[in-house]
Amino acid sequence: MALSGLEIFKLLPKTNCGECGVPTCLAFAMKLAQKKAELDQCPYASDEAKAALGAASEPPIRLIKIGSSPPLQIGDETVMFRHEKTFYHQPGLGIELHTSENQENLRSQIKQVEDYQIERVGEMLKADLFLVTHDSDETQDLLATLNLIKQVSTKGVILNSRDKKALRAGLELLQDESPAILLSQEVEDEDIKLAQDYEASLILTSHSLENLAQQAEKVLQAGVKNIILNPDSDNIGQLLQYYTITRRSALNQNFKPFGFPLFTLLRTDNQFSLSAKDAVVICKYSSIVIFPKFDPALFYPFFTLRQNIYTD
Repeated sequence: MALSGLEIFKLLPKTNCGECGVPTCLAFAMKLAQKKAELDQCPYASDEAKAALGAASEPPIRLIKIGSSPPLQIGDETVMFRHEKTFYHQPGLGIELHTSENQENLRSQIKQVEDYQIERVGEMLKADLFLVTHDSDETQDLLATLNLIKQVSTKGVILNSRDKKALRAGLELLQDESPAILLSQEVEDEDIKLAQDYEASLILTSHSLENLAQQAEKVLQAGVKNIILNPDSDNIGQLLQYYTITRRSALNQNFKPFGFPLFTLLRTDNQFSLSAKDAVVICKYSSIVIFPKFDPALFYPFFTLRQNIYTD
């Protein structure tokens, strides 16, 4: 049974130190009761409080941050439908960059994304992320692409590489910038070690929800909590089903392996299929959506859709 704010307050140190980010212990207790904070944020919580509250105080869907100035915040959602309360964090939109492309093309794409901003009803709409896919042979290509991004942008970066040495070099370059690692294969111990060493989020991928849950369990048991889920499918209907099941399992059944934000990578040359899939995942629970390339004709309507869904 869930504890009330006052019951939680009795277990807190009552110092009102403010180090948790709110001014009083009572206010922090209320946030814990609403699953809008975690007990780890209190530096003075006793072992008794940790034992009594434990996982019960964690939000049903973990808040994840990517990037640093300012970070993209995703997750921390509490309802299936917006009319029940609200949706809190808009999905981050970004594009995929390939290290196999020449530097001038990459520079041009990065500049286009960085320069494209639209003001609509008082809000500045813009892209949030770059996914860098290392599909060339040289580690230097990955590092050069990351340096191009760092020269002109402060957006968050997701790394996608099967070369673990290149991945480590890329993470070294992005230290203190809260990057994420996209795994296209099942998570390995070395991936977990990289996430721990560089405080990176892990994006777990699978075509099976059962396997995805097993991967998440493995990562959680290793002590890594910053997880993003990629239940992948080329079929829009099945993808919607996957996303709905993971969200419902996290919120209604408190199933911890699915208590994380969702990731979508769009890879198709068919504009109609891409648009349909993107519209579905923005409306239904995706927290990160990556486009295959920059196209203002696509970005503008989906900026607008995102704003409409996440504005009360």
